[in-house]
Amino acid sequence: MEFKVRWSLEQDEDEWPPYSVESIWCVRMEGHHFKLINVPYFAKDVAWGDVVSANGDDEGWWFERVVQRSGYATVHISSFDAEKTQRLLDWCKANAGILETAFNGKYFALGIPPAVAQADWMAFLQGLECSGENAFEFEVACHG
Repeated sequence: MEFKVRWSLEQDEDEWPPYSVESIWCVRMEGHHFKLINVPYFAKDVAWGDVVSANGDDEGWWFERVVQRSGYATVHISSFDAEKTQRLLDWCKANAGILETAFNGKYFALGIPPAVAQADWMAFLQGLECSGENAFEFEVACHG
């Protein structure tokens, strides 16, 4: 059965992220343990496939801690360049990445499988970020 587990988010002086709470779809394992089935958009130090513990009840669950890591990495990306976005989509398809999008296709949550070496995906993303204008930015939210 699927549930949303909530994460409290700390906003910066620019009110980013734009929400103080993120709800992430999870599958209930046993007891108060849940496995993420979405890539987190804003939460940090958690990734697709991680098993987490949460407190609450079926009316509402709140993240407590990571119980088991999946090995996936999480990267938060802003892209305002259609060519770079297409390169990102192509790379995800070729590398079995999980890509979720928000804000009219300009913001992405990327789940990178453990089979892809960190040096490889970092080099790819840094190449997109460094080329051209500041139309592509990324933040590693969880190293996997």
